[in-house]
Amino acid sequence: MAKAAQRYILLPPRGLNTDSVGGNLHVNAFMASLHPRAAHPHMKVIDSAHENGIKLVEMTPEGIAALRAQAPGVRIVPEVFYQLARSRMPRIESMLKTRSGAKPGLATLQVLAEGTNAPVAGATVVAFTDFKNGIGAQGKTRKNGSVSLALGSVKKLERIYVYPVDGYWPMLKKNVALPLAKPLALHPIDLAAPDVLQY
Repeated sequence: MAKAAQRYILLPPRGLNTDSVGGNLHVNAFMASLHPRAAHPHMKVIDSAHENGIKLVEMTPEGIAALRAQAPGVRIVPEVFYQLARSRMPRIESMLKTRSGAKPGLATLQVLAEGTNAPVAGATVVAFTDFKNGIGAQGKTRKNGSVSLALGSVKKLERIYVYPVDGYWPMLKKNVALPLAKPLALHPIDLAAPDVLQY
């Protein structure tokens, strides 16, 4: 029984198109011949990102063997889909309470932008005095970047999470002494910063 066709991504021996593969006219011509309008005996071309570059194709195992014989330098990569990584925001299960049962006094934390010291408004701050049992307090920063949490007279927080609305990286700090020696500084997201995306 013939195996069902699967989708693959075809790439030149190096890089994303054959411009980076000097002196290999065969691979260049082969990649350029692969486009959705052309008929190919061993595969179905679904899409092409570049005339002589990345191709999305559908092939059977027999088609893969034929392709390797016809164009041994072409890379064959199975199509894979990845789910977006999501991290759930930790939840406060119970608030701190005094012996009388009343809410403890408020502790004020400040959230600013690293470098400019501009206030970060609307950020969710989650502070735990007992992370394992989910005991702590949370709130959102005001326009001036401050947030008041019912933490009372505790001297140390096991964890502080800061989730900005946009424009900044989230933050996690552990074993934080109170009162804070300095404001919590969020690192701005710089879309122009060099990273792996350029490669």
